[in-house]
Amino acid sequence: MHSSFSMILGFAAALLCTGILPAGAQGLYPAYDDAFSARIANPTDNGALAQFVTVAVNAGQYDQAISSIEQYLIKHPRDARARLSASRLYYHVGSYELARRQAQYGLEVGDLSADEQQEAVRLLARI
Repeated sequence: MHSSFSMILGFAAALLCTGILPAGAQGLYPAYDDAFSARIANPTDNGALAQFVTVAVNAGQYDQAISSIEQYLIKHPRDARARLSASRLYYHVGSYELARRQAQYGLEVGDLSADEQQEAVRLLARI
């Protein structure tokens, strides 16, 4: 389940950074409430956590998405993809120092694909 969380999270964060996902789009709040309820009901389910992060990003609830990623990283500190996703979100909200730290640590862990490594390097160059 660890890798599916990273994959879903990475997809949501990538869409956020490309501007494809509209923050606060209409009709997303019921989905947000459902995803939040599922997350609370199943606190150890990484799939529910990943779904909540995706819906939170779609709803423009970036702080909630970030706190959920951070919660995940407490249990899985060496998940480089989750670190990169956290970096994207921190960058998006203007927390550049936190974005830098997460991207650097994700690179140090060394479990990123070549494309993800390039993305992390590009993100660091923008900071």
